[in-house]
Parts: sequence; C-alpha cells; structure tokens
Amino acid sequence: GEQGRGARAGRLQEAARHHWAQAARGQLHGRAAARADAEAQAIVKTSAETVNEVDRLQLDIVVLEDGLREHHRLQQAAVNNAMDCSRRLEQYIVRGAGVAI
Repeated sequence: GEQGRGARAGRLQEAARHHWAQAARGQLHGRAAARADAEAQAIVKTSAETVNEVDRLQLDIVVLEDGLREHHRLQQAAVNNAMDCSRRLEQYIVRGAGVAI
C-alpha cells in the first residue's frame, strides 16, 4: 500500500518533470521560431529597401545620362560656334585686307 503510493507519487513527479521539460523546450522552440520569423521579416524589409534603393539609383543614372548627352550637345554646339566665328573673322580680315590693298 504505502510503498505503492510512494512509487506512484514518484512516477507522477517524474511525469510532471518530463512535462515541464517539454513545455520549457516548447517555449525555447517558440522563441527560436519567433526570432527566426523576425529575422526573416527583417531580411524581407532590407530586400525591399535594397530594391527601392536600386530603383532610385537607376533613375539617378538615367538623369545623369541625359545630363551627359545634353553636356555633349552643348559642347559640340560651342565647338561649331567657335569654328563659325573663326571663319567669319578670317573673311573679315581677307575683306579688310582687300579694301586696304
């Protein structure tokens, strides 16, 4: 009787300890899962920010390329203008020389 009850109490205690241990492991797993989920969300957020940053950089590149093309166009116009001025100056000099002669 008494020994049987003691053994039964010991088994119940052991079972309770086992359940507590399982519950604690479950909590650890739950915390690990929550941490992994938070990390995954952070990675998704970072990826989205990276995509947005790449989009912004691509827009900047387009704007820079447009600016560069405009710069080349203006540079070419300046060169053409200088050559035109030079030709006109030569014509005036030649005409002036002709008048002087």
